[in-house]
Amino acid sequence: YIKENIININLETSTAPIIQEIRGKDYIEYGTDEFRNLYPQFLIDLYYNSSTHAAIINATSEMIAGQEIVAEETDNLEAYVKLQKFIANANSNETLHEVIKKCAFDFKLQGGFALNIIWSKDRTEISEIYHIPAERLRVGLPNEMGRVDKYYISADWKNTSCLLYTSPSPRDGLLSR
Repeated sequence: YIKENIININLETSTAPIIQEIRGKDYIEYGTDEFRNLYPQFLIDLYYNSSTHAAIINATSEMIAGQEIVAEETDNLEAYVKLQKFIANANSNETLHEVIKKCAFDFKLQGGFALNIIWSKDRTEISEIYHIPAERLRVGLPNEMGRVDKYYISADWKNTSCLLYTSPSPRDGLLSR
């Protein structure tokens, strides 16, 4: 037996994220000491560096999303056709099922997902739904009523230049889970 080939894995080591308000930041940081505000990227690194972990995430997210979205026919032909059209085109690039598959993947890997909901001009129905990668999203600080109404999105949280999205009512813009 060669002693150099033995690997010791400490399963007691915790990598739970630290979620905290930082003075001077308008958003809540999400990370660990080693991955400050980069915990979602840490989870992505784990995904890409472990084929077993990736297989579990992929299989579970596929089970969550299901095989397809099917609308049952109803007596209201106009509503059925409208729903079928929306299922086929949730936005200009994707079907609704493709959006849901991305959400299911983020939900399994990151523990949450985010959507950008675009309402019709008369605000009576949803026009488009876009998936926002969970690793790009940070939650703003709660307002005076304790509600979060601001979200920050950045393609690279190491460099923290980000876009601000506000959501003054539940019927507007960004939905997060």
